[in-house]
Amino acid sequence: MTAHRSGTELGHSGPDGTVRTAGAGRRTGPARRVLAPLLVNLLIGVPTAVLVACARWYAEHGHCEYADLGRRDLDQCTYDQIESSGFVLFGLITSALLVVGLIVVLDVVRPLTAGRPVTYRLLTLPAALLPYALLLTAA
Repeated sequence: MTAHRSGTELGHSGPDGTVRTAGAGRRTGPARRVLAPLLVNLLIGVPTAVLVACARWYAEHGHCEYADLGRRDLDQCTYDQIESSGFVLFGLITSALLVVGLIVVLDVVRPLTAGRPVTYRLLTLPAALLPYALLLTAA
């Protein structure tokens, strides 16, 4: 291995704690190791926001049926809620399958096949809820 100006060999950590690779000359510090998984999980957060919104709506109004319209003990079921519950359930199942598939492929399978650890991907997984939190605070 050849040495560069600071005296450390290529492929070993430099004085600032980053690693210089021989091929590309790019630094891979702690911020770079966390930034890519964070961005991936933020993008997974877009369908996660749909999933959480559908789950909350279905938990609140999914129990409504046409026979429940005249009952006083239910929390004001309307025709719109009854007719929309099928679409919301379909959106809930579809977005759940999409989110689970994206997490498995992007956070587990892809890093493992590339020989990278999944630690940072799984540590930044809660960032998938940030788009929903932003949507909730904006409303």
